[in-house]
Amino acid sequence: MKFEPILSVIIISYKQEKYIREAIESVLSQKTEYKYELLLADDCSPDKTLEIMEEYATKYPKIIKLLKREKNLGANNNLLDAYSKCKGKYVTFLEGDDYWCDKNKIQKQIDFLEKHTEYIGVSHTQEGRKNNVVVGYFPKKLNEDMIIDGLDDLIKNEKTFSFSSTIHKNLYLNEKWKKDIIYLHSLDSTISDSQMCDYLCFIGKIYVMNEGMMVYRIRNNDGNSNFNSSHKINEIQLRYLKIYLEEEKFYNEKYSFYNKIKERYTLGIVYNLLHGNFKEIKDFKRLCPKKYRLRINLVFPITCCKILWRRFIKNRGEKK
Repeated sequence: MKFEPILSVIIISYKQEKYIREAIESVLSQKTEYKYELLLADDCSPDKTLEIMEEYATKYPKIIKLLKREKNLGANNNLLDAYSKCKGKYVTFLEGDDYWCDKNKIQKQIDFLEKHTEYIGVSHTQEGRKNNVVVGYFPKKLNEDMIIDGLDDLIKNEKTFSFSSTIHKNLYLNEKWKKDIIYLHSLDSTISDSQMCDYLCFIGKIYVMNEGMMVYRIRNNDGNSNFNSSHKINEIQLRYLKIYLEEEKFYNEKYSFYNKIKERYTLGIVYNLLHGNFKEIKDFKRLCPKKYRLRINLVFPITCCKILWRRFIKNRGEKK
């Protein structure tokens, strides 16, 4: 069966009029022999984001499909609806405040997937930039390309990759996969990248290229803050903790999310202790599974030191 186009690119947005042009242009400027479609899905932004999207949709009618919303759907529902309309053999998505920084991104990633059909997706590192200055990398600087050989490898070896950097097989072309990702998106109204990374590894292998082909824009206090900068640290940790607990059930307890649960639990407890939020500590303690509670408490000081080293001391050294 032939697929035309071969790739569907989804750009989701909300209140991103300052950045949406750069995101769209970074896709349209791709140098590739592969045909692709670009789906623009704005979630009822109160600013001029949709107006800018309409401008591009008019200019590039053969490439761009504009999805207009009658009401705000929420980030995950907005993404899933756009996903359901993808015609490509492969799919990738880009948030409206990020952008691609390599004009050969599509060519490189599709070339790999066409030659290595045993992989469900191919990802790459991305740059974190604040005020157009590189302040870090995700995953952290790799020495070489990385292979993630299934969910067990991802979890046990604490590997990581970015879902937004990944071009993957269109999951909606398989009814089982489609049903599963709809459920996994339902675990939180906004967070979905973690569940999607886990699920892609569950159904196949991921290849991570040691190339920074995308920019994650770090925004603070710009009036239109993105998720990480507009939510309190303890709220983010609690939401991820709930997701991991549900994922363990989803995979029938076959995979242990202990390391992920331990880190989110520790971050949440430390944050609340430092801010005197003693009532909120109870939420974390209540959610912590009995089977992990003793282990987590025993290594609590060690985990704190590791997080401090990885997130602050080590990162500062990498930025210099």
